[in-house]
Amino acid sequence: MKTAPLPVLRAKFVFEVECEYNPFSGRSQEDFAISLQDEMHDLLDGIRPEVVGFYSNIEGLELIEKNAE
Repeated sequence: MKTAPLPVLRAKFVFEVECEYNPFSGRSQEDFAISLQDEMHDLLDGIRPEVVGFYSNIEGLELIEKNAE
C-alpha cells in the first residue's frame, strides 16, 4: 500500500553574518559574500535527513570601517 507524500514545512530564518574582510585580497565584497554563502550551504547540506532543500539570497552588504588606534 502506498503512503501519502509528506507535506513540506518551509521555515524562514533571517540572520546576519559579520566577518573580517580584507579589501586587498583580490575579491570584491560581492565575491566574498557569495563564497561565504556557498560555504554555509555546504555546512547545512545533510544536517538532517528531513531537509530536502534550502535557499538563500544576499540581501545587502555593508562595510563597517574600524577606527585605527
